Amino acid sequence: MAKIRLLGTAALLVALLGVGSSGTAALSGVGVWTTTGPFGAQVQALWVAPTFASDPIVLAGTWEAGVFRSTNRGQTWEPGSLTDHSIVALAAPPNFAVSSLVFAGATDGFFISANKGRTWSAANAGLGASPRIQAIAATPTFAADNTVFVGTFATGVFKSVNGGMAWDPSSVGLTSLSVQALAVSPDYAQDRTVFAGTFSGGVFVSRDGGDSWVAANVGLALGEDVRALAVSPAFADDRTLFAGTFNHGVFRSTDGGATWHERNGNLPAAGLQVLALALSPNFAADQTLFLGSPGGVFKSTDGGATWADANQGLIPFVPVRAIALSPNFAADGRLYIGTDKGGVWMSTDAGVTWQPVNELLTGLGTANFVQASPEFATDRLVFVGTAGGGIYKSTDRGVTWERLINTPPTPAAMAISPEFRTDRVIYAGSLGSGVYKSTDAGRTWARVNSGLGSLRVSALAISPYFGVDRTLYAGTDGGGVYKTTDGGNQWKAVNTGLESSRIMDLAISPFYFSDSTVFAATYDNGVFVTTNAGGSWSPANRGLISLRVNALAISPQFNTDKTMYAGSSWGGIFRSTDGGQTWAQFNNGLPGTYVVTVCALEMSPTFLTDQTLFAGTCSDGVYMSRDAGQSWTALNDGLWNRQVRSLSFGATAEGILFAGTTGGMAWTRELGSAVERTHFLYLPLAFR
Repeated sequence: MAKIRLLGTAALLVALLGVGSSGTAALSGVGVWTTTGPFGAQVQALWVAPTFASDPIVLAGTWEAGVFRSTNRGQTWEPGSLTDHSIVALAAPPNFAVSSLVFAGATDGFFISANKGRTWSAANAGLGASPRIQAIAATPTFAADNTVFVGTFATGVFKSVNGGMAWDPSSVGLTSLSVQALAVSPDYAQDRTVFAGTFSGGVFVSRDGGDSWVAANVGLALGEDVRALAVSPAFADDRTLFAGTFNHGVFRSTDGGATWHERNGNLPAAGLQVLALALSPNFAADQTLFLGSPGGVFKSTDGGATWADANQGLIPFVPVRAIALSPNFAADGRLYIGTDKGGVWMSTDAGVTWQPVNELLTGLGTANFVQASPEFATDRLVFVGTAGGGIYKSTDRGVTWERLINTPPTPAAMAISPEFRTDRVIYAGSLGSGVYKSTDAGRTWARVNSGLGSLRVSALAISPYFGVDRTLYAGTDGGGVYKTTDGGNQWKAVNTGLESSRIMDLAISPFYFSDSTVFAATYDNGVFVTTNAGGSWSPANRGLISLRVNALAISPQFNTDKTMYAGSSWGGIFRSTDGGQTWAQFNNGLPGTYVVTVCALEMSPTFLTDQTLFAGTCSDGVYMSRDAGQSWTALNDGLWNRQVRSLSFGATAEGILFAGTTGGMAWTRELGSAVERTHFLYLPLAFR
């Protein structure tokens, strides 16, 4: 993990967290960690229990964070046992009220829950190596025949007749084996009909329970990309189903799939890229259906003949990937949508208005940093970078968040100018898109990559004298270190003597103007130091018994005490008091002296007088030392997720320490003894 250090001014915030929005008060709790948010996730799938009126369960399938479960209509969420899995499909058999069965399709297989989504077990027998499930459909006769179908990324359809415990191929006649949608006829007991929507072959139909398939594409474009299928609940009578395509919008068939007719009415261009479809349970009477797209939600009340924008209250231009309606929709008007990075939203007026329902939904994947403004004591400004979700900004110390536009798609590091009050300059490093620069406090961004040989930027370090020297260093994952002396207009490699290309962290001396010193922590070769502003590097590893160094911390009084710390994998913490020439292990009080992995370090900005240092371990939580590392004490009361990845201290009147862990929610803790009125905000996140 890379941290970004801003030294020479007040030591500020650097951490990792999941993002979203929450109105929970951000700073509370004395002597114990408490959660505050923000919350959110990339939601790929949603499911509402058929027993919702009496048992209001909602499940959300997320990218890289598994299935989340709500038992109170989405007001709060809890993770299931599928953490770290990417879920793209959720379904349950019609006899859910009796069986409590729920199915989940993931990028790494099929999973079954027998307790309404609380816990899950893999069930991949017969699916082949590395099955990637994209769609699930159980028969309406499941209670009698135990039949369920899955559509896969590249191996077609599989069928199980024992509730998913074993699978057989069911793809005879399919000419496109990437199956993205499945729908079973409500009259399956009589007609044995199943529909499959494919990536490049349009729609296929089976009228023998999946034994064989034929194309059903009359009226569809050749090679149509079908993302969603929805069958009328009254299919036996009206023979109606809908297909949502990614290129040409919505099509309807009223003859059981024999022919298709476009039903795009007044849909805008963004609505023609269909990601999800859902029909009202009372469709035969109300003719209502909803469509999810990159342009948000659209609603039709005339069977798709015309459409209306249904995005009031939603984040603009956030793709909607999943839609689920209450089985009592006719009475309660309730439906849920799953968005790309915006979590779950709920409407209780049939889509007229929306509100986020993300409390404790901690699944936004990897959030790679959080960093405060150098003027944090007065402006309360904090930035968060999330994997695939861009950068978010809070102007109230993390209570609420807004997503910034045109930011890097995979931000991994941030550096804020020490002259931020006047120049408003921010840099963001991205894993794949290089360095971005903003000159208006994050409102707009531009790429500044000229001369940058690697676009996988994992660490940034800005000169404490940036207003004068315009110097910034970028550490990359695979390309070593780059330097700019003109604020990012031009970069050059500065790797002479650097024996590793994978940079985990950079730390720049608070007195860089006079000592020209920068340290680099590497993935496989320990610590390197330059004392000539990147002209050449030398190893600084004497005494280090672990050369995988994850984090560095450098004293604010480095010019006099020459003190710095290194956090390593499997070797714990090392201290140097001679500017990195020699190191000694300082693990007294840490768990597993020779095996503990330290992912984050942070020093009090008044270290010279209080000798206070914080360590985040990769699996055992946060530790504090009040004697410059001689001994350590755990600070974990209430911190149930102890996989800490980042720490940073904010030198405000309150003193705020931020910590990042795996997951995606925030916590805060007030500690009144180490540093006066110290608060801790825990910001969970996944370690790269």
